[in-house]
This record gives sequence, structure tokens and C-alpha cells, in this order.
Amino acid sequence: MQLKEDSGTYFRDINAASYSAHSIEPAVRAIAAQDPSFSGEDVDIFACASTLGNLLRFVRRVDKPFRFTVEVVGNTVFFVRRENDPRETIQGVRGYGHTFPEAYTTWEEEAEGSQSHQRLVKYDFAGLACVVRFEGDGYLKHLDPDPQPGPGILAGPSSATRLQVQSGGRVVPQAAVFDLKTRSAKRMDQDVLGEEMARLWVAQIPNFVLAFHERGTFNTIRVHNVRKEVQQWERENEGTLRQLAALIRQIASIGKGRNDKRMEVRRKDIDVLEVREQVGDAPAALPEEMKAWWKGADVDGQSDSSSDDGSDDEPFFSAGSDTEAGAPLLESDDESDRDYTACSAEDCGYCGRCRY
Repeated sequence: MQLKEDSGTYFRDINAASYSAHSIEPAVRAIAAQDPSFSGEDVDIFACASTLGNLLRFVRRVDKPFRFTVEVVGNTVFFVRRENDPRETIQGVRGYGHTFPEAYTTWEEEAEGSQSHQRLVKYDFAGLACVVRFEGDGYLKHLDPDPQPGPGILAGPSSATRLQVQSGGRVVPQAAVFDLKTRSAKRMDQDVLGEEMARLWVAQIPNFVLAFHERGTFNTIRVHNVRKEVQQWERENEGTLRQLAALIRQIASIGKGRNDKRMEVRRKDIDVLEVREQVGDAPAALPEEMKAWWKGADVDGQSDSSSDDGSDDEPFFSAGSDTEAGAPLLESDDESDRDYTACSAEDCGYCGRCRY
């Protein structure tokens, strides 16, 4: 079967394009619906994988501009990706990154017709309790030990200004999730997995599907369990990950030290980040109702002292101590708030040739 190349409109940030008012709110509402007793106060960092990936790229001195907003809600620091326009599109899309999964994977009945599958994973990184949102490409059914209906949650915009949350499907274990890339058969001898390793580490994805094509015909599809490879990558990059942990802590410290608890981080040069005031049109991370829930009130405003997070906390990666500094230089446009910071944006991943 020969597939057609990707065509259509693809947004750089599908979350902001779908719900620009508060792009991270659907994820938080899904948590609240699935586990009302979840304690947001136990979370240090809430971020998307693209933002953490950009910070990691910054530490590794990979030259790529990006920016993101920072907002402190209770004890948690939210890193929220920000593009120039919420509906900014990716130009010059080529390859088969969309048509291949449409042809070779299937949606479960409850999720059929969805634009994107966003997942949350909670893990400890150098003593920081992190909740990371990422886009999952699919899962391997033979790695799902209990394929019975369960309390899955679907959250998404029912209109441009209103969210709808409904129960459906089931919880799929992180161990079954895969990331998928397509490449030309001419690249079969290249280390494609090595190029993707940092991104797999950030999202803790243990399976990698690599499909090679000749002019749209896919004859070679490889499924890899990459848990050991990612662990090895972590050991080999321990120094870099120490710097990343220090940088995240420094950004969080700046945000917590500000009176308004909000700021924006931009990459200025290859080794310089800027900390700026948030401009007026930057949306808050969450609406006030959800901020209150995150800080310990239930959705209708009553106090909730429960701290059982009930989440699928299954870390198999963790970096070492964060006591070694060495984070790159950050600059602030507010002399009283000078400190160190980093930001996020992500390579599109649609053309099949970028590293992210």
C-alpha cells in the first residue's frame, strides 16, 4: 500500500490551537475528574514535554529559539509553552508522519475522531516531583495487562471557549505507550533512535516504533523496547541532567520570588536566557476555579485536605543530585529578579527529519 504524503493544516502547538484560553487546563481538569483527591501541592513542576525538551536543548547548547510562560500556583510552578500565535501553523510539511499512523493504527471507539492523544506522567527528577504532559502516538495492546474498561477521562473543547470533560475508555499503562517516527529507507543505516533519545527520556516513553518507506510504501516497521537504551542514555548524560535540574530549580526560584508569581522566559542567545514580565495578552496558566482546586479546594471551592495523588507514578528514569550547579547564564529585564532560567518550544516532528 502506497501512502500519500502529509497534507493539510498542522498546528505548531495543538493544545493552544484547540483551547487558547488556558492551554494546560484540559490536562488539569482531566486529573480532577479522574482523581478528585489528587494533591497539587505535592507537585513541584507541571510542564509539557516540549518545554522541558527545549530546556534540555538549551543546556546541551543546541541552538533553537523558544519561549514559555511561568506561573506559580500554590507550591507548583507551571511552565506553559508559548508560540507567537496560538494557531501558528507549521509550514512546508513533508513526509508521512500523519498518514502512516492513520493507516497503521486505530483509535479506540471512545476516542475516535480525536485530534490528539495527550497523556500525563508523574515522576521524580532530581528530587523534583514533576507532572509532564506529552502527546502519545499509540500503545501496544500486548503490553496492556488488563484491557478492561476503566475510569478513563476524555477532556477537550466542545467550542472555542468552553471545555467538556467526559468519562470513557480506560487507563492505558505507560509501559505500553510508544513513540512513532517514519523515515526514508535511505536512512535505514542511520542512528534514528539516538537522535530521539532525549525526547524519549523527557516523556519516559519505553517503546519506539520506526517505520521506513520507499516513496510512501512501508515495507520495514520495527518495534523497539528502549527502556534499557534510555537508562543508558541517562547514565551517559548525568552531568547534563544535573545542569538541567539546577536550571529548572533556578527558574522556579525566580517565579516564586516575584510578587505577581508570573513571568516569561525566552532564549536570547545560545547560552543566555531572558526573564521578562508577562505581557498583557498572555493567558493565565489556569482559571481561578482550577487554581483553587489545585491548591487544595475541590471544584466548588470547599477545602480538601486529602493528599493521596492516586496517580500512575512509575518512574524508571531519575537523574542524580541537583547539588552540582553549572547552569548556563540567564538574564532578566528586572534588576531585582536576576537569576537563572530556561524555556521551551519544540521542533515540529512532522517532516520526519528534525531531531525532536
